[in-house]
Amino acid sequence: MLDLVAQVAALLAVGALASRRRRALAALNSALFYVTLPLSLLLSVARLSGLGAFAAALAAAVAQMYATMALAILASRLLRLTWAAELVTLASLPNAIFIGLPLVGALLGDPAYAAPHAVAFNAVLVALLAYLGRGGPRRVRVASALYFASFLAGLLLNLAGVRARAAPALDYAAGIVSRANMLSFVIVGAGLAGLRVSRPVARRLAAVAAFRYLASPLTMAAALAALPAARADGRLALGGVLQSVMPPAVTCIVLARELGMDSELVTAGVALLSPASIALAVALAQLLRA
Repeated sequence: MLDLVAQVAALLAVGALASRRRRALAALNSALFYVTLPLSLLLSVARLSGLGAFAAALAAAVAQMYATMALAILASRLLRLTWAAELVTLASLPNAIFIGLPLVGALLGDPAYAAPHAVAFNAVLVALLAYLGRGGPRRVRVASALYFASFLAGLLLNLAGVRARAAPALDYAAGIVSRANMLSFVIVGAGLAGLRVSRPVARRLAAVAAFRYLASPLTMAAALAALPAARADGRLALGGVLQSVMPPAVTCIVLARELGMDSELVTAGVALLSPASIALAVALAQLLRA
């Protein structure tokens, strides 16, 4: 965990120092969005093991994340929010990989207990891109098709048994892609350089926090209640609860930059909610394990 914190701090510092290198940052952002993130989706699905308690926990994670996204979409339409895309993005995509995996691993003794949400993240990302691309510009529709194709390719590889025959190669490739995706924190650091949170942004962040810390854990509780098999392994269930209070994912910043959202709001949401999520997860782990 300390190693991860050090890596993230270093990448944030690099991003802050490079904040004026706009062309380089734009190229990095595009590489993440169009290359490494789709590869991450493909490899995650290709390496997925769909047996036993893990499959039930994965179903609960997917149901929870889709339910949270649906609530955010419903709220944004009922309230006629002008920042609907930002709210739905920040509410729907938790930091299940960069923070969730190492944090849950440290708290419960094995990052495998956080894996269902990490896999579910990729499935929900496809749906989110489809939502964001509805009636949007061509590049959004292209991105949505790209992520769906990556998901489908990973599923076909999995069904073809590639995971069993080439597990070392897939694991090696996934490790490289995962390390490349850490460069997303450079984008975060660039966005944080000189960040000032205005009052309107602060009010909107309060709404985002309500979804991440109220709606998200409530939908997780509902998913676990509806799927008894997901509670068969207590640590997998607890890992899902802890994942449900993670902050918005770094991927949200990549999406905001590529799809023309409010980068100030999205970057502030990712940065400012991360410490709160870590503290809340630690407290929940101690409480629920007592």
